[in-house]
Amino acid sequence: MTTLQEMITEKEYLVKDESRPQLKWYAVEVTANCEGKVTERINDAIKIKDMSSKIVDVLNPCFETIENKMGKKRKVTQRPYAGYIFVFAEMDAEVAQLIQNIDKVKRMPTSKVAGRTLPLPMPSNDIKKVIETLKVKQKEEEKKTEFEVDSNVRIKEQQSPFFEMAGRVVKVNKEKERLKIAITILGRETEIDFPFTSVENI
Repeated sequence: MTTLQEMITEKEYLVKDESRPQLKWYAVEVTANCEGKVTERINDAIKIKDMSSKIVDVLNPCFETIENKMGKKRKVTQRPYAGYIFVFAEMDAEVAQLIQNIDKVKRMPTSKVAGRTLPLPMPSNDIKKVIETLKVKQKEEEKKTEFEVDSNVRIKEQQSPFFEMAGRVVKVNKEKERLKIAITILGRETEIDFPFTSVENI
């Protein structure tokens, strides 16, 4: 699974390539929850058919986040654009056929060009919005684990008896991803230990 850090920081996705204006972004509708598998299969097909010069990027807008429920951590896949992946390609009949022949691909929006029906490229503003949304999501994920001593936080774990109570960070243990938070209970300040995933900055 591609993380937001890998997706946005290590690899900067272009909205367009000024040196190759024929490269465009295309939306590909796929079976729900199969975005990762389809992305892998397209990348494998690109290698087999040696088409990396025509299909430059395949973007799967899915990422993993950590949730804490009833004191247990679990990985959850977030899909801001569920049921879609995006390809940056120089589109022609060969490229379109390669993508359409991938298992779990449903369809691509099409239009007629010079008498031929080919996939319809996305407007630049649309793909720009996709990429910007992913960058915002990355910042939100990073903020969840950015805690400092004396900063104010709120308990977000619904199963906690302290749900929605506010407190002050007393100690940060980054290695164990835990915080010691001072919460006022019945007029007295009490220090309680919480995992990162149970609190949020306010």
